Amino acid sequence: METECRAAPARARDERRPRVLGMSRRAVVLIVSAVAVAAFKLWLTSGDDIVASATPYDQQRFAEMAKSLIDGNWLGNYDHLTLIREPIYPIWIWFVHAIGVRLHEGMEWLVIFSALAFSSSLLSAGVSTWFCVATNATIVLLPYGTWLNCDLRSETLYAPLLLFSFAALVRVLVVDRFASRARNALLAGLALALVWHTRDESFLVAILLATLGAILVRRATRSGSPLRDAIIRAVALVGLAIVPIACTHLAIRAVNAARYGEFIVTEPESTSFLAAKKALFRIRPDTSRRLVALPAASRRRAYAVSPSLAETQDLVEGKLGVKWTKSCCRAVDVCDDIGDAWFFWCLREAASAVGHHRSASEAARYYDAVANELNAACDDGRLPSRLVLNAHLSPDYAAYLPCLGSSFLRVLGVMWQPSPLPSRDGPGLAAGVRRLFDTVARRARPRTIYPSIRVRGWTFDLDDPVVKVMLRGPDGRELAATSQFTDRPEIAQRYAEVGVRDVPVPIGFEIAFEESGRDAAKGAANLVFVKASGAESPGRLVVREWDWTPFSFGIDSIEGLGSSSPLCRGVQAALVSAHVAVAIGVSWAAVAAAAILLLLRRRVPRVADDFGPAILILVGVAVASRLALLALIDASSFPGNQPRYVYPVMALYLAGAALLAQRGGTALWDFVRRRRAQRFGASAATKCK
Repeated sequence: METECRAAPARARDERRPRVLGMSRRAVVLIVSAVAVAAFKLWLTSGDDIVASATPYDQQRFAEMAKSLIDGNWLGNYDHLTLIREPIYPIWIWFVHAIGVRLHEGMEWLVIFSALAFSSSLLSAGVSTWFCVATNATIVLLPYGTWLNCDLRSETLYAPLLLFSFAALVRVLVVDRFASRARNALLAGLALALVWHTRDESFLVAILLATLGAILVRRATRSGSPLRDAIIRAVALVGLAIVPIACTHLAIRAVNAARYGEFIVTEPESTSFLAAKKALFRIRPDTSRRLVALPAASRRRAYAVSPSLAETQDLVEGKLGVKWTKSCCRAVDVCDDIGDAWFFWCLREAASAVGHHRSASEAARYYDAVANELNAACDDGRLPSRLVLNAHLSPDYAAYLPCLGSSFLRVLGVMWQPSPLPSRDGPGLAAGVRRLFDTVARRARPRTIYPSIRVRGWTFDLDDPVVKVMLRGPDGRELAATSQFTDRPEIAQRYAEVGVRDVPVPIGFEIAFEESGRDAAKGAANLVFVKASGAESPGRLVVREWDWTPFSFGIDSIEGLGSSSPLCRGVQAALVSAHVAVAIGVSWAAVAAAAILLLLRRRVPRVADDFGPAILILVGVAVASRLALLALIDASSFPGNQPRYVYPVMALYLAGAALLAQRGGTALWDFVRRRRAQRFGASAATKCK
C-alpha cells in the first residue's frame, strides 16, 4: 500500500492541496522560478544582439526575405535565391519587427515562453516540481541558445517551436476529456506546421505523429478500451494535428503560386529540381567516392547527352566550379572536385547565369528538361546507371554507410562540448549588408566591436614565415599585436603524420585587445598575419582550422565574445563549463538508469496514470531521429556536427536523459526500501515467535 502511494503521480496529490490564484502550488513555484530565471537570462544577454553576415545563401538571405516582407513584397522579386529557404523564419522576423521589438529580445522571450510551456506540460504529467524547475532553467540558460540567438538562422526559431509542439503533445497524453485532447492536438499540429516550414524536415513531423498515435492506442488498450475504439480515437487526434499542417503547407504553396507562378514551398524541394537531382545521381561513376557522387568524369558524360545541362558546362567546370570547390575544400577537405552538397548550388547559380531563372516557371521547365534528357540516356544505355532511392541522399551507399558510426559520435560530441560563435560583425562587411541587418533586426547599435577579446591559436607558412599576428581596426590602426610564439609540437606532429614536413614548433600565439571608449565606434577587429616578406594574410575570428598549405592557421579559443559586461562574460563562460559537466553527467546517469530499470522491470510497480514512459518515448524518438539524420548527412554529404544543428533537440535530450535518470534512481530507492522493509518484517516475525 505504501509503495502504491509513493508511486502515485504528484499531480494527483496536488489536487487535494489549496490553490493560489486558481493555480496549484506546484504551478506557482514553477512560474515564480521561471520569472527569476527569465530576469537573469535577460540581464545576461542584455549586451548581445544579432550579428550581420555576408552569406547570400544563409543569414543574409533570411534578412533579405524579411526585408521584402517588411516592404510588403512577400519574399522579394524572383531570382535563383528567392525560393531557396522556407518562409516561416522570415515571417517571424517580420512579426517581431512589426511589433517594434528587437529581434534578439524577441528570440530570448520566445525561448523563455517555450521553456515554461514545456516544463508546465511535464508538471501536468505528474513530474516532480523540482525537476520541472530545473528543466526550465536548463533550457533557458543553454549556451547554444545564448550564442545562436545572436545569429540569423532558422534553427533559433526551430528549437522553441519544437518545445511548444512537445508541450501540446504531452498534454494530448495527459488530459482526460477528449475535447481537451482535441484542442491540444490542434495546437500541436499548428506548432509542428511551423516547425516543418522553418526547416523542411517533414519526416520528423511524420515520425512524431505516428509515435503519438501508437502511444495513444497502447495506453487506451492497457486501460481496458477495445482496440477498435482506441484506434479510432488515436486516428482522430492525429488527424486533427494534421489539419493545421496541411492548411499551412497549402497556404504557402498558394501564395507562392500567385506571386511566382509555381505551386511550391521552396525550389530545392520542388518536383522538377528533385527530378533533376535524381537523374544526375543515376549516373554511375567509374569509382565510388564518399561525398562526391557526381565527379567531373560523370558530369562530362552528362553534358554529352543533355543539351540543357551542357549550357551550364563552361560555368560549372570554370569559375563557378572553382568557387564552390574552394567552399567544399574548407568544409570537408575535398579540394579536387565539387562535393554533392555544393554541386547543386553551383548548378542553380550556373542555370541562373545562362538565363533559366528569369521566372520560377522557366526554372521548373529547365530542370524538367535536364531530368528527362538524363533519364532517357540512362534508360537507353547511353549513360551507365544505378538505382537511386531518394534524391536527397547520395546513392554511393557503400562509400559512406561504413562512416555512419563515426559520424554519429561526431554529432553526439557537439552536444556535450559547445563551441562559441562570433557575436560581432565580421571583418570587411559591406555597409549595405550592415544596414540590412540593422533594419530587419532593429539592432540597438551596430555589432562591430570585439570588446575585451582574447584569441589563442597557431599559424605557420612554410614559404614565408609568419612573424607577427595582430588585430587591426577597419581604419587600418593596429589594435593589438604579438610577435611572441609558443611551442605547439602537437600541431607539427599532426602535419608530419599526413606527410607535411618542416612545420615549425614555435607557432602558437595569444593576442588580446581591451576596448576603450575611443575605440567603441571603430568597427570590427580584423585578424591579420604578417609574413617575413611583409605580405599580409587575413584570418577569420572563428574557432576552427584553415589548412591552406603552405599557409595554415587555427583558432583554438576566443574569449569575450559575449556581452560587453565582464561580469556577463564570466557568467556565460561558467555556464558553458556547467553545461559540459551536466550534459556528460546526465548522459551517464541515464545509461545507468536504463540498466537499473531493465534489471528491475518486473519489480517496479506500474501506475495507471504514469506518463513518464510515454514522454520518454516521444522525446527519445525526436532526439534519435534528428541525430540519426545529422549523422547520415555528416557521413554522406555535409558536416552535420555543427552546434546549430543539434541545438533544436538539445533541450529535449537533456530533459529526457534527466527524466530517465530520475526514474531509475527512484526505482532503485524503492527497491532498496522494500527489501529493507521485508527484512525488518521477517526479523520482527521471528522475535514474536
